[in-house]
Amino acid sequence: PEFLLRLIEEFEFIGDLYEDVGENVGRRWHRHVIAYRLACGGVKPWRVKFVDVLVFYQIHNDWRIVEEKLDDAEGIETLRKYVETWIKEGIVPEKYVVTFNPTKVEDTRGTIRELALSLRSNMTPKEIHNLVYEVARKRHEDPRELFKKLYIAILGKPYGPRLGKLIYALGIEKVKKTLLSLID
Repeated sequence: PEFLLRLIEEFEFIGDLYEDVGENVGRRWHRHVIAYRLACGGVKPWRVKFVDVLVFYQIHNDWRIVEEKLDDAEGIETLRKYVETWIKEGIVPEKYVVTFNPTKVEDTRGTIRELALSLRSNMTPKEIHNLVYEVARKRHEDPRELFKKLYIAILGKPYGPRLGKLIYALGIEKVKKTLLSLID
């Protein structure tokens, strides 16, 4: 499944590249773009990222909510049967198995508290991701360690999908309240 997921991500990347610059991709990507064009006629079969659909569906377990949050009903419908099969067959790579499992963590430097208090409900996944780095630097903490602590606090395991996307998918306010309750 990890290999297949990498292929899907590469397909999506090439689709974005083709959409942005067409055939003018240079030698490195030229063969990829030709393969992409042959596979789908140069028309993106979905705009949303497969991994996002996989994560959001595990969290919400409701296709209406997934469509509302990811805003690509047609693409989600295309990917729906694959996501459901991956989950049913248990072939979701462990990194992308998502279960909200709040777990107490040590916050000796107050880094998690500061991060939680800095979260705003209107933040984008990228802004959330960047905030983790900002707070870690400000508190002189290794960002990798902070990410690990946050994954443990949210999922009960030291890794997971992109943290900004995960927090956004779970709900920023929900995660904020959870993090503050886990360190008090």
